[in-house]
Amino acid sequence: QLASLAAVVLDNARQFEAEREAHQRAERAEARLHMIVEHEPEAVIVISQNRRVTTANSAASRLFFGRDDQRLTGRSYPFGATFLTPEGKRLPPDDWPIARCLAGAGPCLGVELVLQRPDGARVPVLVNAVITAPDSGVPAGRTGLRLGCGSM
Repeated sequence: QLASLAAVVLDNARQFEAEREAHQRAERAEARLHMIVEHEPEAVIVISQNRRVTTANSAASRLFFGRDDQRLTGRSYPFGATFLTPEGKRLPPDDWPIARCLAGAGPCLGVELVLQRPDGARVPVLVNAVITAPDSGVPAGRTGLRLGCGSM
């Protein structure tokens, strides 16, 4: 009986160690993702399947708010933004490339839109929205979408 108990303790210790290592790998992958995204010259936003911004760089803050001190990270979609068609017609959030991509429409690439910031400024953008691949280095199940906006 003592040997059986020892085997259970060893098995639990192995499982705990495996979970700890997996957690550390996920933290390292997320740190790498943050570093890569922050150094992108264009606005990049990573959004989870539950439509929360998990990562956004300074360029995204400048694009969406006109300055660096307001961050998108942690905000829920549609994160206070308004997109318009190039003709100036308001685009409902369910028609945004982000929503279409999350709904299973596949990648939405090269979509010309106009971003209307909270201060009223309008910025023409070219939007690319894609679902991240499981082997992309992005922690699985934590981020589902990457959106890049660059001024045209």
